[in-house]
Amino acid sequence: MTTGAHTPRRFAANLTAMFAAVWTLTSGIPAAPQEGVFHEGHVKAAFLYKLTLYIEWPEQAFSAPGDPVVIAVVGDDPFAAILEETVEGKVVRGRTFKVRRYAWPGDVLPPSHIVFIGPAYGGDRLVEAARKVRGQVPHALVAADARGAGRQGATLFFTADEKKVGFSINVDQASRAGLTISSKLLRIAEIIREDER
Repeated sequence: MTTGAHTPRRFAANLTAMFAAVWTLTSGIPAAPQEGVFHEGHVKAAFLYKLTLYIEWPEQAFSAPGDPVVIAVVGDDPFAAILEETVEGKVVRGRTFKVRRYAWPGDVLPPSHIVFIGPAYGGDRLVEAARKVRGQVPHALVAADARGAGRQGATLFFTADEKKVGFSINVDQASRAGLTISSKLLRIAEIIREDER
């Protein structure tokens, strides 16, 4: 896919700097948004937005060239509000953004291009939640927090410690969803292959 003048080194440096700077500022910050304050949710929301520059969905994921990129949030309303603020007015390759909220994974409807499963679905619950989402929207990138034992099932998972926010990509899940992920993104991700876990 076309990513303009972004080079792998510049992209990696920019994304790493964003993670490091924002996470450093947000250590110990409560989860609720505060005016002028950024926290982990803002980092993840910014990343999900930027992610659309480096992923191609199959043609059948959109019914028309001008359709918006739909980001669904399951079970985490506070994050949905942050995400809405982040993507408001943004346009990527002629597509605007729409954020939808769902209480349950089985409620997610097409079109949904990125589905973020909230932290309420951790451990083994994430496996089942991701399965239900893929059954409804097979070409969606399923993102989640990688807390507990539930890293299976999602395409992308965030990791966080006291120093930084990072991410991993399950390339097998991405392939099954028909997603093409830029090598620039893969170079700075932890790559998960199901036959190696």
